Amino acid sequence: MPETKPHEGSYDVQPRTDGLARKRWFRKELEPCEWKLSCTVLRGKGFVRIWTTRWPLYFMDTTLPTRHGCLTAFLIFMLVVNSLTLATYLIGGHRITAAFPNAPSWLPYVLAAGCALNVFFTVSIFRWQKWAFYAFCVVAGVCFVINVAIGVPLISAVLGLLGPAVLYGVLHIGKEDKGWSQLK
Repeated sequence: MPETKPHEGSYDVQPRTDGLARKRWFRKELEPCEWKLSCTVLRGKGFVRIWTTRWPLYFMDTTLPTRHGCLTAFLIFMLVVNSLTLATYLIGGHRITAAFPNAPSWLPYVLAAGCALNVFFTVSIFRWQKWAFYAFCVVAGVCFVINVAIGVPLISAVLGLLGPAVLYGVLHIGKEDKGWSQLK
């Protein structure tokens, strides 16, 4: 084998010459990569700016999760309903305190905060975060306790717990694109 210079490596991959490398001064890729990062390397007589890589593909998860159509529809429904309920609590919250004498004056703002959190958790479930499902269940439980405490009929209070139950069921629809197993 002929003797090679240090900047002329002999790899069985295609050379990569993008960047400001001088003639015959380039970096050869060992791995297929994404996400370029510029660096300056001292080679021979002067500094040469070349492109190096940050993350080889084997460190990156290249498979994108797929969402079932029913899950997407239900998450969009949750976003719309929680946003409308948030607006209702903020605009017409005085009606809640008038209808339920046990309700404190700050209650509509607490319920509006619960709706805002549910919007945030729904977006997090869109981004495949499993903790958001559990947080959504906690908010539904807190709202159930508040509704029972102020005197909302038990049937209406239990309907508030239906959201997490339906979400759990929708997350388990499908085979390969089952939402629950893809949550991180």
